[in-house]
Amino acid sequence: MVLSDDAWLRLTAVGSAGYAAAGTCAPRQMIKTFYEPGTPELLPPLRYFGVAAAGITAQALTLVNDKECTEKTKKQFLKINAGMWLAAGALTTYHGYTGQHKKSTAYGVGGTTAGIGALMMFDACKGKKKSCCGGSSKIPTPEARK
Repeated sequence: MVLSDDAWLRLTAVGSAGYAAAGTCAPRQMIKTFYEPGTPELLPPLRYFGVAAAGITAQALTLVNDKECTEKTKKQFLKINAGMWLAAGALTTYHGYTGQHKKSTAYGVGGTTAGIGALMMFDACKGKKKSCCGGSSKIPTPEARK
């Protein structure tokens, strides 16, 4: 295990909170940091992005602080969030490659984001005798299928 489930949830909350603050409170600075000059106006979409990131922050913190939250629920949430981190990393890197994002920030941010997603998915999918999708990792025999 790289980190505990609660540590991953806290990391997701911190990362999402950072994007939420940048997207809602400082979208112009975010544009200057990430995007190449001449990129179409992005203020309204970035603000909506910030609101969505704030929602992810709230969800992660709710799961960390809910004493009745099961390990299975946390694992499922982590798998979803790991997928989002991986997709965000791939998209950021792609945008750097196509010239929409500044290469100087896109490759570093994209690689770091994808790395976080990969490690989170690794931890979220680890289990005793269960596969990542919740089923048994063993192939059932024909007799067991009856």
